[in-house]
Amino acid sequence: MGFGSRWRFWVQRCLSSASISILINGTPSKPFKMGRGLRQGDPLSPFLFVIMAEVLNRMLQKASSLRLIRGISVGRQKVYISHLQFADDTLIFSWRFWV
Repeated sequence: MGFGSRWRFWVQRCLSSASISILINGTPSKPFKMGRGLRQGDPLSPFLFVIMAEVLNRMLQKASSLRLIRGISVGRQKVYISHLQFADDTLIFSWRFWV
């Protein structure tokens, strides 16, 4: 998607430098590094989600333009819609093809 090396470095540092501690019988453990993923409530999480939703959007647009999926026509002007995205939902419109 064209992100610069500095931006990618910052995101990688946020992901790789996270450490957590868990409670065992009410006593916190020693901090340890997370293997993968983000901490719960991490402010970076919504941004990464939006980036991935945009990647999915672009993939669906390309599939539609290549006629790999065929949308539906809506309204009198016959506007073709192949998919809709809202918040964390994606709805894909396509015809069923028999193989």
